[in-house]
Amino acid sequence: FLRRWSDGDKTRFEGLFWGSLALGLAVLSKANGALIGVGLALFILISARHRDLLRHWQLYAAAALALAIQAPVVLWNLQHNWANFGFLLVERHAAPAPTPFPFVWFIAYLVGLWFFFSPILVPAGVRAVRAGLLSGQGFLLLTAGLSTLLFLGVSIRSSVMFHWNLVAYLALLPLVATAVQSRLVIFVQTLFGLAFFALVAVNFNLVPVLHLAGRHDWSAEWSYGFDQVA
Repeated sequence: FLRRWSDGDKTRFEGLFWGSLALGLAVLSKANGALIGVGLALFILISARHRDLLRHWQLYAAAALALAIQAPVVLWNLQHNWANFGFLLVERHAAPAPTPFPFVWFIAYLVGLWFFFSPILVPAGVRAVRAGLLSGQGFLLLTAGLSTLLFLGVSIRSSVMFHWNLVAYLALLPLVATAVQSRLVIFVQTLFGLAFFALVAVNFNLVPVLHLAGRHDWSAEWSYGFDQVA
């Protein structure tokens, strides 16, 4: 829809509404999907080619559709003293910073960013960002940057789990896919991905992997019952 709009096709809005439906379902399944909507709003505001969208009622109707899909979450929170939002915004960040390394969460976030994006795809990611800047993929780049920087800030005061920045990985994926230029890279990345999936499956379904090394992993423990954790 955004590409057609920048090319001068300003009469077809079905893509916008399908996108708002997908966005609403994304946020309903995981709250950080809202960053896609924030990224879109910022992009429309700063993009000279798209700013005239603000004069069309369809944009606000699409936004209302995405928000309306959140009704189950809002109703549940109204009935439970906003417990969900309190947990997401306050309670899960209340743990004191580890000592004697107060910036260990910040460093862990940077290392995790490199690892979970995949070190094998980093060169392709750099090429993708350059190509995206040249080809007008500003919405994807802005959304990825917004999510990454937000959680970079959060990591100064709180532990950031690897999947919180999922929006950034998803936004970059279409660009990275076109920037991979080697079958060997695809093969090695496939092996890396399978190994990572296996590790995650074991960690969240059988036993927290760090526990096997005598460490404490509170994020993995949430996937188990208290008796299992003990």
